[in-house]
Amino acid sequence: MGAVPLKWLTLLVITVQTTALVLVMRYSRANASGRPYFASTAVLLTEAAKMTAVLLTLWLENGRSVARTAALLRRDVWGQPRDTAQLAVPSFLYTIQNNLVFVALTNLDAPTFQVLYQLKILVTALMSSVMLKRRVGAVQWVALLVLVVGVGLVQVDRTAAADGRHRHTNHLVGLLAVLALCMSSGYAGVFFERVLKHGAASQSLSVRNMQLSLFSVPFGAVAAALNDGAAIAEHGFFYGYTGYTWAVIALQALGGLAVSATVKYADNILKGFATSISILLSVLISWGYLGDVSLSAGFAAGALLVVGATFLYSCGRPAPRPAAAAAAAARHKVE
Repeated sequence: MGAVPLKWLTLLVITVQTTALVLVMRYSRANASGRPYFASTAVLLTEAAKMTAVLLTLWLENGRSVARTAALLRRDVWGQPRDTAQLAVPSFLYTIQNNLVFVALTNLDAPTFQVLYQLKILVTALMSSVMLKRRVGAVQWVALLVLVVGVGLVQVDRTAAADGRHRHTNHLVGLLAVLALCMSSGYAGVFFERVLKHGAASQSLSVRNMQLSLFSVPFGAVAAALNDGAAIAEHGFFYGYTGYTWAVIALQALGGLAVSATVKYADNILKGFATSISILLSVLISWGYLGDVSLSAGFAAGALLVVGATFLYSCGRPAPRPAAAAAAAARHKVE
């Protein structure tokens, strides 16, 4: 298959994965029928699935040899304690981030979440300019300004329209969760990119993912114990689980593969397309099928501004360097 078909296939994969994840997660939380599953257990299972996928990748990269894979882990992971330890910071933030996604989508409809979540672009740009001394171009600043205006319109519209359609939702809690999510996502991503640029140059992306997983799984277990330990002991680890819950876990675990494919085969413009299309699809499906959102002039105007700003920012951004591309591939976020 040629390069061009792969680009468009990648666009399709990342768009479907991103859209499906927010919609399925929102549906699984909003329609729990009084038996909501514990989000912390879903996060823990997601991290365990990611670690399994990373181990499988390392095994394949090392000629399907268990001995060679084990030797690699001893040399580049356990044998590099200081290099590995610094990945505890982004891993901890990613664990918080993954739990915050559930909080946000429990309290916000999918389109509102996706629009507000694009504020991570602003946070990442600001942190990149401070931590990596990266210059933000004029076109990007314009895009960021449009982004803020669009998010502001959507937020005002959603606040004014809050009518208690879902009794168990709290718009303010959802908003605060998204803001915290954007902060943790932006800082963790830039921190990880700095590690890739200034850390051991010989480490492969798979090894870096393994280093992340070494911390993310224990962090996920601690989060589950602290947040829902007593309830898990009373009702069981899989309390409230349905097919939608397992779909969420699978989509989250596979998200990293989709992002990796985007980095490898697509460019910034296509990634902007994917995000924009995903937002529009979420709006249409939530409105036409789930009945989870009511469209208004304010929401439509804000959403279109955010879509345009996302695409404009992607167009004005240079192609990522290898380290930046690796950072994007290693992260799993709801894009």
